[in-house]
Amino acid sequence: MVMNRTEIGARRWKDLRVGEWLGYKRPRSIRALIHKRLAELERHGIVETAPEYPGIFGYWLNFHQVIALCAWVDTPRGKEVWDLIVKINAAVWSHNQHSVTGVLALREELISVLDGLLRLDFRDHLRHALCTVQ
Repeated sequence: MVMNRTEIGARRWKDLRVGEWLGYKRPRSIRALIHKRLAELERHGIVETAPEYPGIFGYWLNFHQVIALCAWVDTPRGKEVWDLIVKINAAVWSHNQHSVTGVLALREELISVLDGLLRLDFRDHLRHALCTVQ
């Protein structure tokens, strides 16, 4: 698979950080879900891997892949994100006079929920960027 130019340098999140953010008690267990849904996640871009220890690889996910994971996890935060996305889409398709203000309000609520993801340790992003420079 060839990387899109738009993906080069795009921010990515370490799988364990995403697992923590989503509320997994054992963040490493998110790797089983990523592995199971790898083909579906790759519809949203390349799922990068990086060695952590001999024989153990971690995943680096882009924003769209993290949002897709929210649809598949059974955690309160994952369900909250997915419910907001469904509500936003319903408001967009309702075509009534209140839909614009409804979409904007839901968008702000979604941004608030995603704030924790967006603020995850920026050092991880920097380390990933440095590891991919050759």
